[in-house]
Amino acid sequence: MRKTTIGITLAGIAGLSWGSMAVAAQYLFEHFEFAPTDLVCGRLFGAGLIILVFELLRGVNVFRVGGLRNWIDLAIYGAALLLTQYAFFQAIRYTNAGTAAVVVAAGPALVLFYMRVFEHYAMNTCEVASVILCFIGVALLGTKGEINTMDFSLIGLAWAIGSNMAGVFGTLFCRHLLNRVGVLKSVGWASVLSGAVMCALYSPWSVTVVWTPLSISCYMYVVIVGTVVAFCCFLESMKYVTANIASLLGCLEPLSGLVLSVLILGVSYGTAESIGIVLILGAVVWLSWAKGR
Repeated sequence: MRKTTIGITLAGIAGLSWGSMAVAAQYLFEHFEFAPTDLVCGRLFGAGLIILVFELLRGVNVFRVGGLRNWIDLAIYGAALLLTQYAFFQAIRYTNAGTAAVVVAAGPALVLFYMRVFEHYAMNTCEVASVILCFIGVALLGTKGEINTMDFSLIGLAWAIGSNMAGVFGTLFCRHLLNRVGVLKSVGWASVLSGAVMCALYSPWSVTVVWTPLSISCYMYVVIVGTVVAFCCFLESMKYVTANIASLLGCLEPLSGLVLSVLILGVSYGTAESIGIVLILGAVVWLSWAKGR
C-alpha cells in the first residue's frame, strides 16, 4: 500500500472516530443520565493511562520527563485539555453532536479573527472570506435563520467556541513541551494529571448514571476509540501525508457527527441551519486547502 494511501486512511479514521465519539457522548447524555463531568473524568484519566501503558510496553520510560519545569508545563497543558473537553461536552449537551462538531471545526477561522483584532495580523483574501463565511454559518446555526430565536444556541455555541479557544491555547502552549518530552508521553501525563484532579474534585464513583451493557459500550467507545485511536491515528498520518491533507480529512469529524446524529439520534436540521453547516464546512476546507498550497 502506498504511503499516501496509508496516511489518508489513518487521518480519515481519526476524523470518523472523533465525530462518532460525539454522537456516543450525546447518546449517553440523553438516555443514561450522564453529565459532561462524568465523561471528562473517564476520558482524560482512562485515555491517558492507556497511552502511558502503551508507551511502557514499547519500552519507553514514561517516568522520565525531565525537571520540575516540564511537570509544571504538563499540568498547565492538562488544564487546557480539561477545559477543551469539558466545554466540548457541554456544547454537545446544549446543542447536539453534529452542531457542536461543526462549530468546533470553525476554530481556525475564529483564531484568525482574534489575531486580526488583537494582534493586527494581516489576513489575505482567502482568510477574510473564510472568517466571514464561518461567522455567517455560526449565526445561522444559532438563530435558525430568525434573529429572535436564540434558544438553545447562545449557551451551546458559547461552549463550543470556548472549547476552541482552550484547544488553541493548549496547542500553542505545548509546542516546545512536545519536543522536550515527546508527543505520546506529554499527552498521556497531561491527561492523567488533569483527569486525576477532576476525579478528586468530582468523585465520579458516586454518580448516579445508568450502567447497562449499552452504556458501558458507549462509554468505552468514547475513551478508547474517540480518544486513543483517533489521536494516535491522526499523529501517525502526519508521517505519510502533509498537514493540509490531514486537516482536510479532519473535516470528516463534523460530517460524520452530522450524519450519525441524523441517522442514530433523529436530529433534524432546517434550511437555515443546513446552509450554515455548509458555509462553515466550506470555509474550513477552503482555508485548509489554501494554506497547504
